[in-house]
Amino acid sequence: MNDKEMLQKIKNVRTAVKEIYGNVNTITYHIYMVDWLIEQAEKAEWLRQNLLQSQKEIEWLLQRIDRCKEQLKEAQEQVEYFEMKYENTGAVFNRQYMREKIERYEKVLKEMIEAKDLADWLSQNEWATEADYFITKAREALEEKE
Repeated sequence: MNDKEMLQKIKNVRTAVKEIYGNVNTITYHIYMVDWLIEQAEKAEWLRQNLLQSQKEIEWLLQRIDRCKEQLKEAQEQVEYFEMKYENTGAVFNRQYMREKIERYEKVLKEMIEAKDLADWLSQNEWATEADYFITKAREALEEKE
């Protein structure tokens, strides 16, 4: 007999006794029925304790999840910070590169304007013209040669 059937049997005995004797305070049950009721009460207590323990564990897990979410948020903020820093660092390097490039161009342009070494250059390159000198200087500037 399963638990549901046993409980129904005990209820039927109680109902029958009430119908026969009315409101009585004492009902005689078979000992196996009383044992079964005690066993059910013990199971109920055991389940209640397990439920309480499970609720505590769930609460602990929820707190742990909240802490993990906080850690994740902090990690995401750090990632964003370092991404921004990396992007800014790239911009700084790019600014430095552009500054150096501009300085190199300015230097070559000044040399071309002053043409200090034009005579030496022409003597070393006897078939060259002044235009060749300026073109060579411009190429040097573009090739990052100083």
